[in-house]
Parts: sequence; C-alpha cells; structure tokens
Amino acid sequence: MISFCFLLPRLPTTGAWVVFTPTNHDRDPVFGLSATGTFAMTVTAGFFLFECLALTWSDWTTNSLSKMLHLHHWLSLAGSVTVVLTEAGYTVASRSLTLEMSTPFSALCWMLLKAGLGRSWLWTVNQMVLLHAFHLRSVVECHIWWNTFTHRQAIWADMPWSTFLSVYAALSMFTFMATPYWGYKKTLQMGHPHDWNFENDQDDTLKNGKLAKNE
Repeated sequence: MISFCFLLPRLPTTGAWVVFTPTNHDRDPVFGLSATGTFAMTVTAGFFLFECLALTWSDWTTNSLSKMLHLHHWLSLAGSVTVVLTEAGYTVASRSLTLEMSTPFSALCWMLLKAGLGRSWLWTVNQMVLLHAFHLRSVVECHIWWNTFTHRQAIWADMPWSTFLSVYAALSMFTFMATPYWGYKKTLQMGHPHDWNFENDQDDTLKNGKLAKNE
C-alpha cells in the first residue's frame, strides 16, 4: 500500500513524459517499448487490480453501486493487463496515464469535505484547479485520438485485437463518458459542496462535515 502511495502520483508524470518526449512509442505506435513506460504500466495493472477489489468490497459492505467508478476501473484494468501481456499498445496506454492528473486534486476534494472544509478558500482553489485538470484531460484525449488517426494504418494492421478492443474501449469511455460526466459533477460540486460517492439521495448536502437534508 505504501508503494502504491509512492508510485501512483508519478504515473501522470510518466504519461506527460511520453507525450512531450520522442521515444520508441513514437517510432513504433503499436509495439514501441520503453523502460519507463513498461514499468509504469506494470504498476498501473497492479494498482487497478487493487482498486477493483477494494471498490467491489466497499460497494458490497455499504450496499451501494458506484457505476462509473466500476466502469472506469475494470476497463482500465483490462486495458493495462492486456498491454502488459501482449507488449503492444504502450503508446496509447502510457499517454493515457496523463489523465490521472486530476486524481490528487479529486482526493484533496474528498478529504476537505470529510474535514468539514467545503466552504473554505482552500476548497475553492482546489476545485478551480480540479476543473482545469478535467479540461486538460479532454486535451490529452484529443491528442491521443489524433495520434491514433495519424498512425491508423499501422495500428489497424498490426495491433492485436485483444489490445485494440480493451485499450480503445477504455479511451472511448474516458473521452465520451467519464471526463465530461466528472467535469460536470465537479462544476456542480464547486457551488454545492457534498460527496455523492456514497449517497443514495442526491439532495443530501454536507454541512460542517455532516450530511443533512436540503430544506
């Protein structure tokens, strides 16, 4: 667990490095490998395995169902494991790690809510940065799709079908569902601080660190 806490914040940095630095991923968009990308994707596969098990256990014990989180984690797990096993698709998968840029600010958002600081200046600053991170996620997603279009012939001809389906299913989910949805929810949350992750009633709101019904 300590190793995950140490390594996970470095995954967005790895993704940004792959985006802005010419590597083997650019020379071969299907089978291009790098030591950093391989290490990062192996850690990613282990992390999402842990996340899927933890989320399933949490939902089972709290009698809830986090649909978007499950979709996100299981597709990411399938994509990362397939990439590691087939040694193909690292170009798309490594760049996708940049999308985790929103995770630290999302975690801080949750901690501020639990601490009853949903109306503090730190909350406002963090939410503004978090919303900007979601905007940048869309930029990264467009960049990955453009890179895919540019190398479409090699990807279509050489990428294993298992890798193609798992990687682009996850990328499509991020582009057209998760990023827009979470960006919308975080925009609403900025003016109405509450944690909807474990709420069955969307009218619940957090006041002074405690849930109360809107009146």
